Amino acid sequence: MQAMLGCEDVEKLKYFIPAVHVSGFSDSNTNPSYYAGTSLLRRFMLTNDKHGMHFDAGAIAFFMTREDYHNNRPFFGVLPMASIGNEHVALNITYIPKVHPKMVRLFYLQLKVKIF
Repeated sequence: MQAMLGCEDVEKLKYFIPAVHVSGFSDSNTNPSYYAGTSLLRRFMLTNDKHGMHFDAGAIAFFMTREDYHNNRPFFGVLPMASIGNEHVALNITYIPKVHPKMVRLFYLQLKVKIF
């Protein structure tokens, strides 16, 4: 289960998409994890329509807490991030490498839905 609040400002920059991320979720061991950060993605339009399909690629920088990593003390990270979708809905994909012998590498998926 995850709750996320995000904010994008697409109108100011033509090709670069800045965003702010704040999230809390339960990991696979039902331990709560939290992160806050910012991302900067480069937008590539896949159609000629400015409201059409796009592919974004860049990075997310964040502070995060995890019970099983640094005993819930905040740590800093930077990860590659991509997004594919349109003006109203997109799939965010973040690659998380193996950072500890007890953990596995994975792709973190988020569904982004525009509300306003």
